[in-house]
Amino acid sequence: MRDILIQTLLVERDGGDELELCHGQAGKWKIEAASFNPHTTLAAHASNTQTITLKKGAGGTSLGYLTSDSDDATYGAAFTKGTPRHFVLTGTGQDLEFTKDQSLEVAITEGGTAAALDGALVVTWVKVTNA
Repeated sequence: MRDILIQTLLVERDGGDELELCHGQAGKWKIEAASFNPHTTLAAHASNTQTITLKKGAGGTSLGYLTSDSDDATYGAAFTKGTPRHFVLTGTGQDLEFTKDQSLEVAITEGGTAAALDGALVVTWVKVTNA
């Protein structure tokens, strides 16, 4: 049997904000999945954008991002109320593993005059080791 922890972080932010999320559990835990569930709709746009980036620690390695930038052919799309968007985790191996004292940074950046981004970030952690 695997130990699994699911955390939710409510986001009600304009760009330029950084939030920290810590699982706080003993041992090492790996991010298995992450999604953002918008509470409002934000259309895709070339210059008025919101981007959510997951990083290992403050200013650390980027683990994946979502954006409303219509020029981003890979991850750019509208944030639609009630429709989850799933992160493609680009980090590998130990980049995705966190101890209880390490934080997952959630960085929100705004381009142009995009509306605020409201919703819930859901992170699924799986226990890797006990120590």
